[in-house]
Amino acid sequence: MAIFIDFNVDASGTHAYKVTNTTEDNHTLNHTVKRITFSFDGM
Repeated sequence: MAIFIDFNVDASGTHAYKVTNTTEDNHTLNHTVKRITFSFDGM
């Protein structure tokens, strides 16, 4: 006997990057996650 599960998933994310240091050879970024959202619909 097989059981099947049907579902849909939607996801999104908002990110921000800030330059904190820059030299001739190197660049430093600060990464921040502002929002992550998931939406599940299944049976």
